Amino acid sequence: MIKRRTFMQAALAGAGLSWLHTSLAGDVRTSLQESDLVYITSIKSNGDESRCQAEIWFVWDGSDIYVCTASESWRARAPQLGLDRARIWVGDVGNWQSSDGKYKALPAIEATVSLISDPDAHTRALEKFGAKYPVGWVRYGPSFKDGLADGSRSLIRYRPHISEEATMPTTLTPDQKRTLYRDGCVILRDIIPSDLVEAALRRLHDAKKGESLHGDEAMTNLVNSSPVTPIMTEAMGSFDPPIACQVGVLPVTKPGDHFNERGYRDRDMPHFGTILHVDGNISIAPPQERIQGTPDEIYKRQIATLPKGHLGRSADVIGRNLVPLFQDPEMTLAVGSFTAFAFVCLNEQTTPGCGQTSVLPGGHHAVEKLFRHQRSVNNCLGAEGPDWPRFDYDAPNGCGLVHLPDVILDQFVDDDSERTLDGKRWPQPTQVMMSPGDACITVYQIPHAGSRNERGTESRKNIIFRLRAKKRQPDKMVNGVSDHPDRGQLGEWLEYEEGNNPWERSKEALCNMWDEWDGMQDIVAEAQARQE
Repeated sequence: MIKRRTFMQAALAGAGLSWLHTSLAGDVRTSLQESDLVYITSIKSNGDESRCQAEIWFVWDGSDIYVCTASESWRARAPQLGLDRARIWVGDVGNWQSSDGKYKALPAIEATVSLISDPDAHTRALEKFGAKYPVGWVRYGPSFKDGLADGSRSLIRYRPHISEEATMPTTLTPDQKRTLYRDGCVILRDIIPSDLVEAALRRLHDAKKGESLHGDEAMTNLVNSSPVTPIMTEAMGSFDPPIACQVGVLPVTKPGDHFNERGYRDRDMPHFGTILHVDGNISIAPPQERIQGTPDEIYKRQIATLPKGHLGRSADVIGRNLVPLFQDPEMTLAVGSFTAFAFVCLNEQTTPGCGQTSVLPGGHHAVEKLFRHQRSVNNCLGAEGPDWPRFDYDAPNGCGLVHLPDVILDQFVDDDSERTLDGKRWPQPTQVMMSPGDACITVYQIPHAGSRNERGTESRKNIIFRLRAKKRQPDKMVNGVSDHPDRGQLGEWLEYEEGNNPWERSKEALCNMWDEWDGMQDIVAEAQARQE
């Protein structure tokens, strides 16, 4: 684990959770996060400590501790002789022999020991060592790498013993709930068990070209078999276990000359091409040359490119992302919605520009306020409602799709904000810095986007789930991937009983985003009382 794992901006900093962390004392967790050294001794078959006790560099991935040591050392030979237990003290008091035994007063854990021979695991561990010890790595990095390659060094994994009394986390802490209310999102550190992460990564690696994994159990287990389920159930009430997900794999990509949906050239967009939006909006392929005509002509021409686009402005028209142009027959609701996102991270995303999900902390409050305004004016929510045009006819390509209107974006810019060539200012989003096993949960209303994986060394791997509180429509199953569950996945119309207007229910949720979060009510009341 990289020693300092933080957001780019402190606004989203918050306490983390961990599947394994809950079984380790707080002082051990803190030391593993902050210390440069551990002291390790093997345990003999009679339970005594070995005389070989030494300080050593280590990395921690949130579950296991790894060291890279000489293969002839006792700590490397002991597990080969069946001595697979070790005691570890975490901290730094200098050389163990000259410390007069002070290291034994440090936070301690016992662990099961195993040798790791997998070359991919070696590569990942070396990357973590290099990130944690950047100065020393200049000198020692080559010997670690060459030693693992020729066998003169061994990678040893120490898996801490989990206390039988330990329980997995089942709820957000009050501070995490306050962060979720304030920022619209919160990171749960190391919340996904390592075996689930590894299973999902193996499935991605073994997938055949063109194979869809959106419904694969290795992906859905990241929520269904992890602490995410009890945590979200406590926070927002019951929801359907996901049977599908969005497999968010973004390859390494350089800035391009093409026009993006917002109507700007990809290379000209700041913040790694981030296009902030809320989910449930229609997607339309952007023209790659400036389009000509009146706004009405351009609107009709763009809609005509879509499935059933010959119908013109109609709720039967479906976007290229399968989202309907309007959710309801009366065309008063232009956004699909749900209750919460859960983003699960499968690879290291702690360096800016590696395709991270980006968010606009606090933007959910502005989005909710706009929805309330639209409802009060004419009850038309989303694009084509008050203050939210469907297209930006002044964009460089003449018809940029407005994923989020300026009335919201302009609240988050100032004179120092980055600009495109036309002088337009764009908010600085926060990249969600995560490591494998982390998850980020958000409210639906949070402005967010993927970003260009411009600086990564591998594809970005996030598995994305969309969850809706069951109480909104108790008899309708939400599959975990759809952002428009009031309609079918392909935009088909669903049947509802008499008196059940699903679109008005969704409008109510859009305008009152915390109503569906049963476990947040005390925190919401507390925060709103301070604002009065």
